[in-house]
Amino acid sequence: MESAISFLPFIILAIPFMIVNGFMAEKKGKNKMKFILLSIIPFVGLYLTIYLLSFLDKNIEDKINRIYEKLNNEQKLI
Repeated sequence: MESAISFLPFIILAIPFMIVNGFMAEKKGKNKMKFILLSIIPFVGLYLTIYLLSFLDKNIEDKINRIYEKLNNEQKLI
C-alpha cells in the first residue's frame, strides 16, 4: 500500500502531460492513445511534449502540400 501511495505524486504530475499530449497528438496526426498511455510514465510525458512540438500540425501540412501540388500543376501546363 505504501508503494502505491509513493507513486501518487508522479501520477498527479503526469495528468497534465497526458491531457496536453493527447490533444497535441491528435492535431499532429499521431496516435492519440499511444501518447496518452506513454505520458503516464514519469518524466516521459515531458519528453513526448517536446517531441510533439517539433512536428507541424496536420492541417498546415495538408495546406502546404496542396499549394505545392497546385504550383507543380501550373508549371506543367506552361
